[in-house]
Amino acid sequence: TRKALDAEARGDYFEAYQLYNEAMNNSDWPDGAPLTCEEDFWEDSYLSSLEMLTEWQDLERMVLQQIDDDTPASLDNIWTDVFYQEHYLPHLLRSKLKLASSGQHDPDFLAFVDSAMKDQQRRTVLESRHSYDLSLLFILQDDFDRARYYVRQCLEAFLEEWSGLSTLMSSGRTNRLQSLQRLVEMQEFLTLVENTRNFDGFAGATQLLWKWSCRLPDSRLDPIHVWDDVVCLRRCRVSALLKQHDQLVHHDA
Repeated sequence: TRKALDAEARGDYFEAYQLYNEAMNNSDWPDGAPLTCEEDFWEDSYLSSLEMLTEWQDLERMVLQQIDDDTPASLDNIWTDVFYQEHYLPHLLRSKLKLASSGQHDPDFLAFVDSAMKDQQRRTVLESRHSYDLSLLFILQDDFDRARYYVRQCLEAFLEEWSGLSTLMSSGRTNRLQSLQRLVEMQEFLTLVENTRNFDGFAGATQLLWKWSCRLPDSRLDPIHVWDDVVCLRRCRVSALLKQHDQLVHHDA
């Protein structure tokens, strides 16, 4: 555990992933079996390492194995246990949406979210903890009004959390700022598509893309998952821009 934590502190998430995987699969403990809380920590950190390495298929596979022994796994099983909701739901949403944004759509996942949004308790869990994931999902579905609503929620939550961070907590402030770019760019995209007149020509989209080209994560300070967020989301939004433009051209014709 100590070696894995040291690797994470250095930013070597591949070594941390290997060490957590070794610990999880080890059955020989001469000094006695580890505590359940430590085993839970290994699993959480293992999943987080996969996320930091942007290994979305492996992350999805691991989560599905944990929530259901059957194949294919029933996503609704995640609602049967609060532990599942706290430990696996964030990774499930993130991996499924990352794969969907690269063209690997899962109809079962969409049905899972649609069903959850019709249940008040499940909807509250999604809206209170996973507004960003919902905003991305609705952008992928071209439901820009709902996406706009959840982006506003994300920005309000960011400002509230930011106001509570001490100026001495430089690491915490840096981590929070790393999540801001994706929200700002999502808001910029939604502002552009809100007015169809922006698609009378290419000026609006060109200006937006120019701003994005001048705004990149830091090559030394920002980890790979921050770059992955920015690149992935820009790819989605550019595809949505092209689709929106084609629809308006077809309508005018």
